Amino acid sequence: QQVLINVGLDRAITFYELMADVAKALGIDEVLVQPDGEEPGWPANSTLSLKHLRELGYPSVSYERAITIIKNDAH
Repeated sequence: QQVLINVGLDRAITFYELMADVAKALGIDEVLVQPDGEEPGWPANSTLSLKHLRELGYPSVSYERAITIIKNDAH
């Protein structure tokens, strides 16, 4: 089964950094994640203002919490 994850971050991060952090959280050898390319369509500025989401009452989580959620959902 494949799961699609749409990530909006409140800080700038590269696709490589995100995948390296996910690999680390899942106990996957980080050597398998290579910084030799970028995901097509991943914007150079991957930040997203969460101000309006908070004002509308939508939940948001920190980057670190999101990584923890991904880790917990994988098991």
